[in-house]
Amino acid sequence: MNLLLEDSSPEKVPILLEDLITTLAESDRIELKQEDIFFLLIVILMVENDFVPVLNNGVEWEQHNSIDKEQLCYWKRTGSYEVTFLMSSFKDIPLKLILCPLGTTMSINLLINYDSTDVYSVMLPHIKYVVAPKAPTIPMIFNDLRDLCYKYKDKIIVPVKSRILSYYGFPSASLLGLPAEVFIYLLLYLPLKDILNLSETCKRIRYIIETDNFWHKLYIRDFDTSSEKDDSSWKTLYIAKYQEEQDKKLKACRLTGGLNSMLPISRFGAHLDHPYLWALLFD
Repeated sequence: MNLLLEDSSPEKVPILLEDLITTLAESDRIELKQEDIFFLLIVILMVENDFVPVLNNGVEWEQHNSIDKEQLCYWKRTGSYEVTFLMSSFKDIPLKLILCPLGTTMSINLLINYDSTDVYSVMLPHIKYVVAPKAPTIPMIFNDLRDLCYKYKDKIIVPVKSRILSYYGFPSASLLGLPAEVFIYLLLYLPLKDILNLSETCKRIRYIIETDNFWHKLYIRDFDTSSEKDDSSWKTLYIAKYQEEQDKKLKACRLTGGLNSMLPISRFGAHLDHPYLWALLFD
């Protein structure tokens, strides 16, 4: 491929993309719509990043072979697009790519089949990138493909590759590719408000932070005391202990006539931390 998608311009796009659109447009079986063309962009992005699509006959697609309307219709069977990919050199882990048109936006989900909890998702406005499906030249169909490439790589390609490499025991430069136990170890070096902020960055990190195992370790770190666990979760016990500690500080401030002497006990925690972060702790 002599040109990457992110290097496209109004005058030139990758040859593979141009060949695909030309081949599909020559058939009069169905009209090539914005959603179809956007889906082809995502396929090209996957191919450029070492993922190989599997055709409806179970054979891996090779770039010198064309994709016809029949194949496109197979991928778009239920109003959404579904295609299986294999990562080069790691072909025993199938990945399912699902694109669902939602008005002017496309919901993109990539599932790693060996672990059903691993789903990487992003919402992108396909009309922003496919602006003129019937333009006189193929490069003029598109707009701002570099932005599309950066967003898709950041949200899908990088974390998925890192997860697969981590699964096979290879080191990964991405934080998302770290095993959960290593990630928890690193989290315990952060203050509470940074942990809560981090929990809002992606589903996998939030999932790890929500585990009882993590809150148990956090409880031991922050309070350095043993507690007989009842039916409550460690997060519930942490919240109760945290509030108890804040109440003690508030009473101490009142006794010394400090700045917080007029604050009710129920608001002391929110005073110490930003209200939004405090709300996250108690959701």
